[in-house]
Amino acid sequence: MSRNFRALAEFLEVRYPALRGQIHGSNYPPPPLALFAVQAAQLVQWSALTLMLMGDSVFTTLGINPTPGWYGQMKENKLNTFVGVFFMNSMAQSMTATGAFEVTVDGVLVYSKLSTGRMPSAGDLTAGLEKIGLVASE
Repeated sequence: MSRNFRALAEFLEVRYPALRGQIHGSNYPPPPLALFAVQAAQLVQWSALTLMLMGDSVFTTLGINPTPGWYGQMKENKLNTFVGVFFMNSMAQSMTATGAFEVTVDGVLVYSKLSTGRMPSAGDLTAGLEKIGLVASE
């Protein structure tokens, strides 16, 4: 877990002793379409790298003769191809970042970054926890 999560967990455990040992974090799951996009981008990336490294022998092995026209352009512009594939993969990876920061206690939502669009302040969290009945220590 990140340093920010650990710092928040320690703050909450000190302020709300009832939460000691009860704070757990996990990654919010990305949408299935985003996962598919990442897998497709990785497949394209590995295929392009294989073609760049293996060259014409890939097509010869597959029985494709003559080589496709697009491969000639790719072969002549290896740097552009590499940058394009890298950029595409980066875009797909960014789709998996949900930006979620959801705080629940016993299944009750205390704070949602997805709803508010911002990270919680200490006051947001303490207000949410007190709203569901947790009492802060003095």
